[in-house]
Amino acid sequence: MTKNLSENLIEIEKYLDKYKNKTLSHFIGGKEVMSLSGNTFENYSPVNNEKIGSIASGAEEDIKLACETAKNVSDEWRKTSGKIKQKLLHKIADEIEKRAREIAIVESYDSGQAIRFMSKAAIRSAANFRFFADMAPNACDGKALPADEHLNYSIRQPIGPVGVITPWNTPFMLSTWKIAPALASGCTVVHKPAEWSPYTAMILAEIIKEAGLPDGVMNVVHGFGETAGKSLTENKNIKAIAFVGESSTGSQIMKQGADSLKRVHFELGGKNPVIVFDDADIEKALDATIFMIFSLNGERCTSSSRLLIQESIKDEFVKNLTENIPEPPAYFPANVKLNQEGYDDLNDVLKRSLNKISVLNFKDLISNKKIIVLDTRDSNQFVKSHINKSIFIGLNGRFAPWVGEILKDVNTPLIIVCNKGKEKEAITRLSRIGFDNCLGFISFEDDKDCLLY
Repeated sequence: MTKNLSENLIEIEKYLDKYKNKTLSHFIGGKEVMSLSGNTFENYSPVNNEKIGSIASGAEEDIKLACETAKNVSDEWRKTSGKIKQKLLHKIADEIEKRAREIAIVESYDSGQAIRFMSKAAIRSAANFRFFADMAPNACDGKALPADEHLNYSIRQPIGPVGVITPWNTPFMLSTWKIAPALASGCTVVHKPAEWSPYTAMILAEIIKEAGLPDGVMNVVHGFGETAGKSLTENKNIKAIAFVGESSTGSQIMKQGADSLKRVHFELGGKNPVIVFDDADIEKALDATIFMIFSLNGERCTSSSRLLIQESIKDEFVKNLTENIPEPPAYFPANVKLNQEGYDDLNDVLKRSLNKISVLNFKDLISNKKIIVLDTRDSNQFVKSHINKSIFIGLNGRFAPWVGEILKDVNTPLIIVCNKGKEKEAITRLSRIGFDNCLGFISFEDDKDCLLY
């Protein structure tokens, strides 16, 4: 049954009530522990900017404790039979399904994601554990490869404790994507969730403990990337790092782990470009473009925040784009609006999306004659928690240097429009930005369907 916003807010109060007067702790060795320094930070919901609670702020000493704990139980977990691991991981999946509604609504309120999407992500998380649970019995099987002259064989062994660093936009599902295979293969885990959406990481830790995994097999340390994250990637007890996030951060992690020859598993890249050709069906291209950036509040890695339009159709397409950007949808939490104005609010939003790195001042940017900012409701009114239907249009037909910085990993409904010249020029220009998760072409030449890559 679909619930309205007021009903969801009542429900979220129930789930988060236990955190109001209690600091969200780390989870190390099967116990809830505070930071050794006693430091905390505040966490706010992007739905309404209300404080959710205080979070233990991990530092090098907390990461060191978690990594040593993971190392100490590594041999025990490695020697645990695959059949036992299989049963334990299925029990985790069972508990995730039982708490799926709680996970979805807490994550929606904590991250700002649409509740309908978070509900599906919670169920997907259980499926992740079930898939890897069934891989566990054969996780260490090697291969025998006989030849006429000699015998070749391979062995597969757990590498030891691994670090997992997850993003804020779909934190629970993405953490299970990394933690489940690590556990199934016999590795222990230290998880550093994004500081902006930490609550479901503790729910997962509770579920894992309830399922009966040995204490210390899965640990959670909250904190900031510059401190806790960096300490995790540099800790010599950690043999591999799984990271989901922005490309330059991935590059830093590789450097930080180089001295200890860490393996890395990365999902990197920013948002994705779309090129619209003059032979496209304008209505279909417009519909695809709007969906690809404004669905799910822009909080997904496959959103398309760069739009290149063939110059001959630019004016018509941009006009239709600005007229057809949807109002904030009715599902929770996107229908909560704040009436705060000013460029500083917009600047705060992008700083948040850019992991608090200030790359430019938006007041100066907006006054730049090369840029127009369009908002179909009010170009001077912005929402502090999210950007309202914003379009940046480069009048000179080229991306300014700051565009690459904005679009590396911005999870907001913001699209930048630019003229495109020839096809080769358009693709070359987009390629200069950096790494992408996909590239969309919209063209109907020779009656071909729309192709999305």
